[in-house]
Amino acid sequence: MRLVGRSLAEVERAVIIATVASARTERQAAESLGIHPKTLRNKLRKFQEERLT
Repeated sequence: MRLVGRSLAEVERAVIIATVASARTERQAAESLGIHPKTLRNKLRKFQEERLT
């Protein structure tokens, strides 16, 4: 993943999506990211809403 020229939000989104894709569960992904599972769900919901608008 190329980081130069990308915003922090873009990098965060890419890292979260890659982590969720490689984890067995959302809980495991949240643990790997060091965030609460509810925070992860909220971020995923936000990403989905951004794609729809």
